[in-house]
Amino acid sequence: MGNKNKLFHVDILLSVFLVAISIIVLLGSMNLKPPTYDPLGAAFFPRLLSIVLLLLSIPIFIQGLRKLLAERNEKKETTMFNRKKENDLPAENRDKERPLLSLLVAVVSCIYVFAFPFIGFRISSIILLVLLGIFIYRRERKGKVVSFSIILISVSIFLSFLIFYIFSNFLNVSF
Repeated sequence: MGNKNKLFHVDILLSVFLVAISIIVLLGSMNLKPPTYDPLGAAFFPRLLSIVLLLLSIPIFIQGLRKLLAERNEKKETTMFNRKKENDLPAENRDKERPLLSLLVAVVSCIYVFAFPFIGFRISSIILLVLLGIFIYRRERKGKVVSFSIILISVSIFLSFLIFYIFSNFLNVSF
């Protein structure tokens, strides 16, 4: 039960971390000077993303609080002879929350952001998508490895080139 309690605290800690990040970005975007030629300005997109991040962290916090309160109520109701074990739960409920996987995805995403200027958009995006696919495959453990690898690599290459094409041709963003 102690391990389960840590999972609920992860939701609360994650939401507090996301709120802090969004506040830092909001405060940092206040220093951007408004341009004379652009009606939205350079600060619009960071502010928009930080507000969205702030709004999305609120349900995570509420969910964590609900789970924490439910766990405390469950602890009060269980007796010494009537304890629920983690193995008694269905497999889909046991594997539902993996905070280590979330942390791993966040770390890989940060590495992607920092590697982007050095190795370029296409290569870093392909590596990111392949790694995220591997994390998902390891979690699911279904299907054949060779067919999954071929599909994963081809989808990663296709998506990175498609996004590059859209940004460079339609949005006039140079990489």
